[in-house]
Amino acid sequence: MIRLGVVALAALLSGVPVLADCAGTVLVSCQIKGSSKWLDLCLTGGALRYSFGPKGAPELVLERDVGDVVYTPWPGVGRTIWEDVQIRNKGITYAVHTWVERPIDDSDPGSSGTGVAVLRGEEPLAEIECAGEQTADFTPLGEALVAQGYCRAVDRWKRGPGGWYCE
Repeated sequence: MIRLGVVALAALLSGVPVLADCAGTVLVSCQIKGSSKWLDLCLTGGALRYSFGPKGAPELVLERDVGDVVYTPWPGVGRTIWEDVQIRNKGITYAVHTWVERPIDDSDPGSSGTGVAVLRGEEPLAEIECAGEQTADFTPLGEALVAQGYCRAVDRWKRGPGGWYCE
């Protein structure tokens, strides 16, 4: 079973790529391992835009109100810091994730990654990894949800007071 949740950070590497088609905040931008295709998530106002495919001519573009996506921030426990965003379309879920494994000591370099799991229900259709320079920061998505009147309950975002965490 694929673990759907996985990681967010401020920026995985320096020299991050720029998403030319994003008029707002770049949440994820990376080239797919072994491919010329790109995975991009862009936040513009209250809308999230997912695109996948060649730069400038993506094969798939999905736009959703931030309240219509499933954002799971890192719960704050464990060695691996992870987050994910799930966008649903016609029975298919695109779970964009990022993660960083914190080093145990100075001899351990740790590891990190970004990618997307594609699922039909709970059946994995593809697990796609990013390569090279990557941008991965889901924090602006949480801030956009709070700005629209959502707060984080134990297992989901819901309308209500409290900011990041419901009162």
